[in-house]
Amino acid sequence: MLIKIVFEQNGTYVNRNHFAGFLEMAIALAIGLMLSKFEQPGAKGWRSSVRGWIQVFLGPKFLIRVLIIVLVIGLILSRSRMGNLGFFVGLGVAGLVGLWTFRSVGKTVLIFFASLLAIDVFLIGAFFGIEKLQQRFEQLDTATDVRSFLNEHSLPLIQDHGIFGTGPGTYYAVYPTVRDERIAGHVQHAHNDYAQFLVEFGLGAFLLGLLVLHSAFTAIKVQVVRRSRFMRAVGFASLMAIVSLMVHATVEFNFQLTANASTFMVILALPYLAMTVDRRKGSAL
Repeated sequence: MLIKIVFEQNGTYVNRNHFAGFLEMAIALAIGLMLSKFEQPGAKGWRSSVRGWIQVFLGPKFLIRVLIIVLVIGLILSRSRMGNLGFFVGLGVAGLVGLWTFRSVGKTVLIFFASLLAIDVFLIGAFFGIEKLQQRFEQLDTATDVRSFLNEHSLPLIQDHGIFGTGPGTYYAVYPTVRDERIAGHVQHAHNDYAQFLVEFGLGAFLLGLLVLHSAFTAIKVQVVRRSRFMRAVGFASLMAIVSLMVHATVEFNFQLTANASTFMVILALPYLAMTVDRRKGSAL
């Protein structure tokens, strides 16, 4: 009889949503590492199939696969609604691109993505209490959710300071000018990175957004033009992480935390590195 694990995890973070945000990036990088290990199908036959399966269970791919499972367990146990939704959206968007760009390795990629959904989500989720996460989605009431009030209050701040902004890290200082009786206590962040950046940076927030979008499109371009599986895997991981965090940013402030923001900045740089590293004439990369 399986004993369900019902506790929640937030790792070293105070907020479980930020823990989930970091795991979204970690899972994307781990999946990219796994994709870089896939090889083009060789000779057909039962002997080659047996050798292939032995290599799967005894080689580095098996360890990476186990680590991905551990990371997914952590994400599920965080009970973060948008963290898990961001993961699925990021995996879906990057997966659609990856199925085409990694088509040279045959059905291996398709089987891998299918196993992510079947094993990691349904089997592991059933054991580690994915129904708790489902309950949190069902209990969401936008009419009483504090995030909805903060978004509503951020609109006049954006209208008043939408050109030059109020300055980095000043949201907490200007928020009291729009606070009402629905919000009690001190408010440090908008719980919406888009709204907070618009308030603090004004039009400069659009430049930051364009940089993120350019990195995402570069990640797609890397997967299309580079011949190296490793470089294409870097593009896949970057795209998945970017999409996941941009979805999560609609209800959380991952980009206001040094750990998550600095990791995200490194991920934004990866597509440009993958696009330029070792691109010599005649190179197999």
